[in-house]
Amino acid sequence: AILDILEKNNTDAWEREFKVTGEWWKRRGGADHILTMSAPVTGFRHPKGKRGWAHYMVQLAAPIFLSVELTKSFVYEYPHCASKNIVVPYPIPGREWHNR
Repeated sequence: AILDILEKNNTDAWEREFKVTGEWWKRRGGADHILTMSAPVTGFRHPKGKRGWAHYMVQLAAPIFLSVELTKSFVYEYPHCASKNIVVPYPIPGREWHNR
């Protein structure tokens, strides 16, 4: 359902599976929504045989993504992605460097 919204801008599966209207998504094309990506998932697909940024590309469009992974080279190449999305630090239990 989420892939249909992101890739096709189609909310039919969302409405059918989750029993929630797609009108909120349609009014701004998802630009006022936030999706949280759990690690180590960097996209909803991890295309076989594709290296590099292929799995990040979904994050270039609406909605806003909360993600623990984006490469520096990707953010440099697509600065709009960095300004639209939020990259959160990946917590590592027992390590103090991320608390400073």
